[in-house]
Amino acid sequence: MANNNKNANEEHMNDIIPSEKREQKTIFSQEEVRSTIKGFTLAWLRGQVIIDFTTADDFVLFAKREGKTLSYEEATNKEVKHKTEFIDKILICAGSKPATPKQQEETMSQLFELILIFRAGDRIKGNFFTTDIEERLSKLEEGLTRTNNLIEEMVHWIRSGMS
Repeated sequence: MANNNKNANEEHMNDIIPSEKREQKTIFSQEEVRSTIKGFTLAWLRGQVIIDFTTADDFVLFAKREGKTLSYEEATNKEVKHKTEFIDKILICAGSKPATPKQQEETMSQLFELILIFRAGDRIKGNFFTTDIEERLSKLEEGLTRTNNLIEEMVHWIRSGMS
């Protein structure tokens, strides 16, 4: 019985402890988030990933659906703003645009969230791999090159021994 009270008290204490001090459990570690952002950014820069941003026409349509009016100029401004904010996030995460470490972490979280939302909304065309996969492929290629060199040496050795 005392043990049940202790568990109840611990659960109650979790409600009191600020969320920043509680251990947060997420599906992705910070390193996985960084790796995903890096892989996405590299693929985007190479043109392997295309983002279908919300257009001015989309913003006008969304406004009409909500019974509001939005001029095409306002909608165009929103489109440009969204694209600019996205690029700013990439620049901050890449370290090209100055930001404090806290701003970098927040921006990384926001960019990761955008990537998830874009993918869920079918607004990302193409594939991107995390840098971990790229590193693995690179190591695999190196191993294959070494193996091919060894095979060539063995073939040469066998041929020179048979002559």
